[in-house]
Amino acid sequence: MIVFASKQQSTASEFHTGFALSKNGDTVVLASPDGNILQKIELPTLGNDVTYGRTPDGGDTFEIMSPTPAKANAAAVSAPVFSAPSGFYLNDWKAGDFNSNKKLDVFDLCLMKRELFGKKNSL
Repeated sequence: MIVFASKQQSTASEFHTGFALSKNGDTVVLASPDGNILQKIELPTLGNDVTYGRTPDGGDTFEIMSPTPAKANAAAVSAPVFSAPSGFYLNDWKAGDFNSNKKLDVFDLCLMKRELFGKKNSL
């Protein structure tokens, strides 16, 4: 069953709550008829064309994801995992012996060429 949290009236094919949720964050409380709170969900700020739901369906974890009406919830792509620790790297390949006559050129944001290794060291 799909329930739309919108101020629209329900139709024969769509069920609407009659109230809307804020995309800037909101709270949804599911309660039994006698007022006992069954579940309280804090919604995060949501961008356009995204939803917040359980992954996997019926699981304990809630995530922001792309809408998948009438299909199983699909989590968004996870954050990248980097194989090297954070830091400053001069290049992405093993440069070899820096004591040789080889030089390594680096370009700064002003596109001014500076020699790090070689005849001049301007940094």
